[in-house]
Amino acid sequence: MSENQDYYEVLGLGREASGEEIKTAYRALALKYHPDKNKGDERAEARFKEAAEAFEVLSDPEKRATYDRHGSDGLRNMGFEGFGNLRTEDISVRFSSILEDLFGGGGGAGGFSTGRFGSGEAPAMPGADLRHSLRVTFREAALGGSRELVLPGLGSESRIEVRIPANVAEGQVLRIAGKGQAGANGGPPGDLLLEISVDRHHEFSREGKNIRSSLKVPLKTAVLGGQVTVNTLREEVQLTVPPGTSSDSVLRLKGQGAGGDAPGDHLVRIVVTVPGEASEELKAALGDSDE
Repeated sequence: MSENQDYYEVLGLGREASGEEIKTAYRALALKYHPDKNKGDERAEARFKEAAEAFEVLSDPEKRATYDRHGSDGLRNMGFEGFGNLRTEDISVRFSSILEDLFGGGGGAGGFSTGRFGSGEAPAMPGADLRHSLRVTFREAALGGSRELVLPGLGSESRIEVRIPANVAEGQVLRIAGKGQAGANGGPPGDLLLEISVDRHHEFSREGKNIRSSLKVPLKTAVLGGQVTVNTLREEVQLTVPPGTSSDSVLRLKGQGAGGDAPGDHLVRIVVTVPGEASEELKAALGDSDE
């Protein structure tokens, strides 16, 4: 997957393109650059892979939405690394139903093949995707982490290590390539789809990359200013309360929010507490007198 590659541009489409337009554009490019029609042409093979990769992303509503919002980085967080290392045979197998429809079925008309390139063997079929839920803590969702999962139905690969990207959201789906059901007749395995659910936190809430919490501050500190201790996702930090801070004021701790390389901020809502009976020290601080 190239950093500068625009999948819409690869297919010659605008960003508003419909699913049918995406399919039609891919069909046309597959016909033009199919390896059986361009034997030994490395440029044509590269274009064939580019078109297939673009179709894989833009024909999948989940991948397309992630790509539109976050580009290639978002796709990598889903576990999608592109088709650069796939064999052209495997790509043909992956989209065999489309290619059979395009080339007339029955292994391909006009010399085109969709199984093992005209070998006469039973066509290889990719394995089905597996879908599971993954519950993560508030801290894992905000800062990222890793989990060892034990999943039924994966045989010897039942234990897998899963990387949880920083700032993952409730309902987001992580795609773990090649960890689904095994393919048939030598076809590639499917993917593992993990739907994220995030535990609530007793103290923090999250808005994008920003973390929010509330902190009770004595009236004297609010009036005169001072240092208070704040719990953040990573550690306890000291926060300066300016003199004259009112209740519901929001103070910002830069870089103490969610995210990895470019974290957000921690926003602290101040709650000024008023004592039931003011001490002499507090009266003096507030300028109270008996006169």
